[in-house]
Parts: sequence; structure tokens; C-alpha cells
Amino acid sequence: LRRICYLETDPVVPSRVRGYVHESGETRNAPYLSMSLPYAAGALGSTVGDLLGWQRALNEHKILSERSLRLMRTPVQLRSGTPMTYGYGVAIANFDGEVKVTHSGGIHGFVSVLSHYPREDLTIAVLVNTGSANPWAVDSEIARIILNRPIPPVQRVSLSPEELQLYCGTYLMGDRELEVALEEDELVCFGQSYLPVGNHTFINADDPESKIIFSVSSDGVDSARMSREGIDTPMQRASGTCSTDG
Repeated sequence: LRRICYLETDPVVPSRVRGYVHESGETRNAPYLSMSLPYAAGALGSTVGDLLGWQRALNEHKILSERSLRLMRTPVQLRSGTPMTYGYGVAIANFDGEVKVTHSGGIHGFVSVLSHYPREDLTIAVLVNTGSANPWAVDSEIARIILNRPIPPVQRVSLSPEELQLYCGTYLMGDRELEVALEEDELVCFGQSYLPVGNHTFINADDPESKIIFSVSSDGVDSARMSREGIDTPMQRASGTCSTDG
């Protein structure tokens, strides 16, 4: 684990890569951010090989005891009784029936994910130096190839632009505003197209593990949740204004 380090702004780090963003059809340098600000929430640098070494050291109890590691990977329950899909520092997902211990990271120009499949003793690390990339889709695609799990077919249903407008608007994901828009007769969120599959559910066109499920009443859409491999993130609707493009 020699190349895991705190990436301060000034020191020269051998083989350090630059971060990029892809906006409006152009690739640009990521905005500047002093690494004195994010600290552990994005300022650590590593390589794919060292992340695999880190995971191996965890599995062999060289960093945590067997009991501590088990607690780390056990989903917690809130005092209210609400079950969570998060342990201590990692999320516990359900990948096609397989337990998946995972966590992702991101900062200006970079996104990453490290996942471990305990039953198969499989670890996948994905590092991307483009902030708009989708490392989660790469992780799942690699896992499906190695574990020989074909992608389930997506049976798209037909919805008119008028029907799709029901779901458009501004949503709140925590304190972050998120726009669901209609572009070229497709629902778009985070710049990615989502295909209708029925029952107010939409699947990411490029990442079939990811879906948005809308909660609809007689008054329209009340809320939604972004779901990926059993991990749900709530989206509270803030407004119903629909933006369109094309």
C-alpha cells in the first residue's frame, strides 16, 4: 500500500493523473480545488492495485479484527427502527442475489468505487479521472462477466411525451437539487436517459442496475427514490416544472 497518500496540491506525486469534466459535448480540466479542504472526503489518492491490496488486508484481518470487520459489514438500524443498507463506512448492496460490500468516492474530476463480493471472494476497483463517468456501471458489468450473470432484459413500455411530463420537475436529494427533465422524448436525470418499464419505474439506459421509482397519487408525483442493487436514495419533489430540450 505504498502509493495510497494524501494528495496535497503542491507536492509532485509520480504518475499522478489530472481530473477532467465532460460538459456540453466538450472535455475540460476539472475546476481547481485545494486539497486542504476535502481532507478524508476526497483528498486521498490511490491506484487500482493498492485498493485491491487494501481490501485483501481487510479480509485477512490485518487492519481490523474479525469481529470489527463483521460489524463494519452489518447493516445498522436507526433508533426509529428503520433498517438501513449501511454499516460502518460501507454500504451493503444486493447484486443479483449476491451480497456486495461497496463504497464510492468522488471529487472534482474524479469518481471511484471499490466493491467486494464476499461469497465469491471477488474485489473490483474502478478509478476514473472524469467526473461525469459512471464507475458503478463498470463495476457491475465486470461482476456480471466474471460471475457469468447475464443482464436481465429490459422490457420498455411506450409512454407519450405528455405522459412523461408527469415525472418531470425539481427534486431534493438531501440538500441537493436534482432536475428530472424531458429531452428528445426521454426522461433524463444526471444527464442520463431513463427508460420506462411500467409501474412508474424507469431504468437507466446505460446502467440497468440503476432505476428511479416514482410515487404517484391522484395529485401527481409526490416523491421518488433512486434505487441501485437494493440501496435506495429518497428524492423529495420540490416543483413540477418540466424543462424540455428538443
